[in-house]
Amino acid sequence: IASRGRNVLIAGDSKSGKSWVTGLLCEQLILHGYCVCVLDPEGDYRALEGLPGVTVAGGDDPPPSARDVMRMLRYPDRSLVIDLSRLEQDAKIHYIRSMLPVVNMLRRRTGLPPRIVVDEAHYFLHDPDGAELLDLDRNGYTVATYCASRLPQALLDATEVMLVTCESNTVEIEALRRCCES
Repeated sequence: IASRGRNVLIAGDSKSGKSWVTGLLCEQLILHGYCVCVLDPEGDYRALEGLPGVTVAGGDDPPPSARDVMRMLRYPDRSLVIDLSRLEQDAKIHYIRSMLPVVNMLRRRTGLPPRIVVDEAHYFLHDPDGAELLDLDRNGYTVATYCASRLPQALLDATEVMLVTCESNTVEIEALRRCCES
């Protein structure tokens, strides 16, 4: 999977290994020296901190400000995991919806990070404004979800790689099938 320019959708039932697969992809990119920014609503990616150049922010501390994120992602061999696991759901939504434009702007200016990861993307990108939070001219997103049918159609249309861990919901299977047709 190219580090730049390709959108990746990781879909499947709850507890089917989506975050694990997403973490493996992140790990490989980081080990190859790429900068990755992970928006982690549940603290699933904290273990990436053991890799060279990875910082985990948030968790027990408040999540980083826009200025802090821009500072942390200014070097091509540095990656950032933003752990939002201690925040209430509304605060997670607000944070991610305000941080995605910041990271997109940084990427437009500097090229970093080439890969932006949004776990549980259906919570943050589900409404009509969700596609506007993404810079689909640049792509380079990895989104993990158990509800791909709730993602913006523009993102689904721009997705080039789809990994499905295990899917039993017929509505979701049909949504994924439609993505493959386009």
